[in-house]
This record gives sequence, C-alpha cells and structure tokens, in this order.
Amino acid sequence: MVHPPTIDRAIHLAPGRAAGARLREAGARHVVLLDDDLAHGPSAAEPGKHARLRRGHRSEVSSGPRPASDLAATLDVLPEELPVVLWSSGAWRDVLAAVQGLVALRRGRIPPGRLRLAAAEGPQPIGERAAGSLARLLGRSRPLRPSDLRDAAAAWRAFTARTPAALERVRRRPGGFPGFAAAVAD
Repeated sequence: MVHPPTIDRAIHLAPGRAAGARLREAGARHVVLLDDDLAHGPSAAEPGKHARLRRGHRSEVSSGPRPASDLAATLDVLPEELPVVLWSSGAWRDVLAAVQGLVALRRGRIPPGRLRLAAAEGPQPIGERAAGSLARLLGRSRPLRPSDLRDAAAAWRAFTARTPAALERVRRRPGGFPGFAAAVAD
C-alpha cells in the first residue's frame, strides 16, 4: 500500500492564489498555481490553440502565474521523486482548475503513478479552508485513476463547447470528474 504524501514532501497543484497561500501556510514547499481564471477571456477545445489564446489574453490583463496549459514545463524543474497532488473542492473555480490541470497533465510526461487527487467535498474552495485541515485532506487523497483523466477530458470538451448543451450532458452523466456535476449545477 502506498501511503499519502505529507504536505512538505509533495508538489501541490493549487487552484488559485488563495489555495496556494493556504497550502504554503500548511507547510507546502512546492506549490504550482493553476491560476488562469477561465471565467474571463477566450477559450478553445484544442489545447494548443487554447494555450495561445490564454497567453495572449493574460499578457493583455496581467503578468500573473502561468495557466495549467504551461504545466509540463513548470513540473519539469521540480524534484522528480515527489508525488504531484492536484487539489480540488466542490467550488466551480477549483473544479475547473483541476479539470484544466488534468487535461494538461494528460498530455505531459508525468508518470500517472506520481499523480494524486485531494478533492474536498462541499462548495468551500481550497483557498478558504483552514490550513490545518489541508493535511487531513491530503491524508485522504488518492491516486488518480485512468477514469479521472477521461472524465476530466470530457468535462473540458463540454466546458469549451460552442453551446451549453454539452456541459449539461456531462453534468447529467453518472460518475464523472469528482465535484463537476455539483459545481455546474450551482
């Protein structure tokens, strides 16, 4: 049995600046921000085109952290022996950051065995949770499953579809990426 990592011995993919700050407060040494607020600006289903659109949009509005589409390059410079933990909750922004991160990871060179999911239940974002609770949540994290990657890809295609009908179909489908259906419904 593989034991969950500890806060200080993992690479944390945090859904935004507040979540990153909370993880650092809890003792995380390696935090990568998935901080591309997809509620504003252009989006595309094809990952390369999406990355170009988002880079152009970000250069117009800020010089903030890189989005999930640039994730592989960021992870390449961090210790290879550490597990990579993707954080999420039932909050739409957290779920969407996790989905976008998984789509990027799926195309990267990170061995699937290194990836874990720390998914909190309920609508409270990771960035609003007490730092002490994050260690407990990390202790309940689990290895990512192949179905998580497939479900994230389906959710991403639905999010980037031309009409909301695709999003509604994914929301109503049983199973799916953890928290996605509930977050879309809110």
